[in-house]
Amino acid sequence: MERPIKIAYVITGLGVGGAEVAFCQLVERLDRKRFAFSIISLAKRGAYHERVEQCASAPIKYIGMSPTVPTPAAYARLRDELVRVAPDIVHTWMSHANVVGTLAARSAGLTNIIWSIFNLPLSWAQAKKRTLAVNWVGHRLAPIGPKRIVFPAVASERKYFAIGYPKANATTIHAGFDTELFRASPDARVRIRHELGIPENAIAIGLSANFVPLKNHRLFLEASGKLRRVFPNLHFVMCGRSVDPSNRSLAQWMKQFDLGDEVHRLGMRTDMPDVLAALDIATLTSSTEAFPAALGEAMATGIPCVATDVGDCGLLIGDTGRLVRVDVGDFAAAVAELIELGTEARRELGARARARILKHYSLERMTTRYQALYDQMAPPARACIAGAV
Repeated sequence: MERPIKIAYVITGLGVGGAEVAFCQLVERLDRKRFAFSIISLAKRGAYHERVEQCASAPIKYIGMSPTVPTPAAYARLRDELVRVAPDIVHTWMSHANVVGTLAARSAGLTNIIWSIFNLPLSWAQAKKRTLAVNWVGHRLAPIGPKRIVFPAVASERKYFAIGYPKANATTIHAGFDTELFRASPDARVRIRHELGIPENAIAIGLSANFVPLKNHRLFLEASGKLRRVFPNLHFVMCGRSVDPSNRSLAQWMKQFDLGDEVHRLGMRTDMPDVLAALDIATLTSSTEAFPAALGEAMATGIPCVATDVGDCGLLIGDTGRLVRVDVGDFAAAVAELIELGTEARRELGARARARILKHYSLERMTTRYQALYDQMAPPARACIAGAV
């Protein structure tokens, strides 16, 4: 009997983010009989430490590497840890880990390397200097460093191909969504609406996105102002980092577009499944995306969505919602269309959205695809379990 395939994950960090959530979901579901894995984090202990460590075959190793200037000592710790673990596969997760992990693995004599890329290539104007530096090195390592590159979206794959990343070793594995966690809940709907002061007969329209320019909160608020003048019985629920009453930009736009108490700025929430259950329509207004988790989570909850036509949003939504240009008028018109459909028609769309997630974007499907990739990448001959020679 063959021993499990040994995987060393090298991840940039275990903080809060879509890539980190996808990592947690994967390692929680890997078949422990077929795969044994260790986890090496470049950064210090993060929010998902406990959730991830209970799944791993050994305690998480923290390298303590600065994201700005990786020191030789930290690099040596990473290389030495890879030598000690001696994995069959090194799977690096996110751009910084892809670059540093590959260099360390190569110096440790390990060449069976997989990259997972979660960000989109950004312009000089959009990205931080250290991110641009990492992307520049990654661009040059991609043809010679990893044996396989995993992208989170078809749109990401195309953009990286356009800047010279190799097509031959690339594959797309979409994130999966937890359909047990994200699902309709009448109790949560009543509780959250009571907390926020949203009447049951009001229509709640949501946007879940951290406050960064690419998420386009201004478009959402401008469209909300237009919709409010036509449909007075609307409430708007906004969640995400820095999306709270202290945000001056949001306050300025609300004043500009004649919005007030009907806009609920909740900031970061740890109960997003409950918040989503309180909505009638979910939205995404981004000017660029890969494969947005917020959209898939809303669909899994059974909520019809309106999204800008960026990244793989169209592939995700299919015929269960509305896809529009990054344009205030188009966006407002699509939301108005869903409002006018009425409650029952929206519920039918939401049910189709959830069914689409269950069929095409479940966590089980995502895990199966990663496990198949590991099987393909594993060395042809591995030592047997106990008693092998």
